Amino acid sequence: MTLTLGDAAHPTGDTSATLPSAHDTSNEFPPSQARTDEVVHRSGRKARMALIAALIVGVVGIVVVVLSGLVAAGNRTEDVASAHDHARGEGDDDVTHHGGYETQPATVAPPLPGVQPGARFDPRTAVANFDASVVAEVEDGALVFTESNGAGGGDRVDLPPGYELRALSATGTTAALVRHEIDEAGRVTRSDVLIADRSSTKADPDSNDPVTVTIHHLDGLVEPEAFATDGRSLFVIDHQAGSRPGTYRIRPLDLATGELQEMLGPTKEPLIEDMNGVGRRQVWGLNDSRLYTLYIRQTDHVHASGRSGTDGFVHILDLDEEWAFCLDLPSSFGKGDLSTTALAVGATRLAVLDLSAGVGGQLAYASIADRAVVDVLDLPLSFRRTVKAMLVAAAEQPGRPAGWQPTVHLAMHETVLAVGVGDALVWFDGSTLEPLVDDPDNAYRDRVELDGPLLGLTTMPGSGVLAWTGAGQGPEQLSPPRH
Repeated sequence: MTLTLGDAAHPTGDTSATLPSAHDTSNEFPPSQARTDEVVHRSGRKARMALIAALIVGVVGIVVVVLSGLVAAGNRTEDVASAHDHARGEGDDDVTHHGGYETQPATVAPPLPGVQPGARFDPRTAVANFDASVVAEVEDGALVFTESNGAGGGDRVDLPPGYELRALSATGTTAALVRHEIDEAGRVTRSDVLIADRSSTKADPDSNDPVTVTIHHLDGLVEPEAFATDGRSLFVIDHQAGSRPGTYRIRPLDLATGELQEMLGPTKEPLIEDMNGVGRRQVWGLNDSRLYTLYIRQTDHVHASGRSGTDGFVHILDLDEEWAFCLDLPSSFGKGDLSTTALAVGATRLAVLDLSAGVGGQLAYASIADRAVVDVLDLPLSFRRTVKAMLVAAAEQPGRPAGWQPTVHLAMHETVLAVGVGDALVWFDGSTLEPLVDDPDNAYRDRVELDGPLLGLTTMPGSGVLAWTGAGQGPEQLSPPRH
């Protein structure tokens, strides 16, 4: 099924298939939302009948267009800018201008699944749902849904220009994309969040029921992050909601009403919490419906309790129970470089590696149940030497773009850690942090060589880790050595 949209603010096609929202009849929009446009597209016989009718009307309309074109030439509708030039990178110099002040971008790449998709999946351009049963990708101006089992034939949605894919619902029926309108001063003045929902076609591929594409026009800089499990809300990063310049908050966007709501904490009390910093990486939980995001360089992070935050913390977002929590890391964490800080999540605990923490680097373990750090380990000399060797080797490999900086990746498998840099990976004991190789004094020599540059590591429940590389052949499934 192919769905076609024109400009985000002015959908084109059969006008009988367009159902504008109530906000379209007025120029006075709520403070947190400009308006919501809902475009309904029908398939099969109804679509063909509408096309025939449109052609008949179009012949008559040609005369009108020619005559009115001369009169209205000076009264054109200004196209919405499709630019999305604000930074999404990991560098400290990447800054977004917004609302008269500067703020660090909080957007990170969508989390990688813990299961190898059956369909083609390039983590640099596509998004998979949690169990990797559905893959969504933007290609040739269209959003394409692909089932891992081959069903559905690949539903397509033609997109207006400038939209970037950010999130896919747990069932794989709904995708969220965004584009930003930027003024002459470089400020993001509006965020258009496009929701493509194919849930009706999932139930019956031959159905003539409509597939809806809804566009929420939100004031300021808003970044989609993840769908709630029930699919009724989309969690977003709202830069305009922060109480201080440069801060932002996580908020749920009600997809039925288009209204931004306040976030709740684990006790279901309102979570009035400002954040400011750089998102490093997002990781799915193994045995829960939670999304974990590592932030560093927090300068104005204030907890709902009123106490100040540290320079690094892990933001926990429960997509099932719909609450959020900020797990503070030790004060030595979060001050270093983004490329040497990594997050991994296991069944009962999470781990954060920071090579710049303490003296020579540290690793912190936190209890998922207690949402608190339970142990901090100083990195032994063997760990530091091994990781340094991987960093040096990755930086010296030919063919890297100018300014390229190798990044450390981390994964957990039961009581074992996997650390990867560039084209190599080394296993470490989770308690001693000593390498699990034949020659601990030269662990780099016994490294696992990967097919290509490492893009990320994810944990496969009970069966090792997946090493996602840029080789384009899918992830490599790795298991720790027997010791």
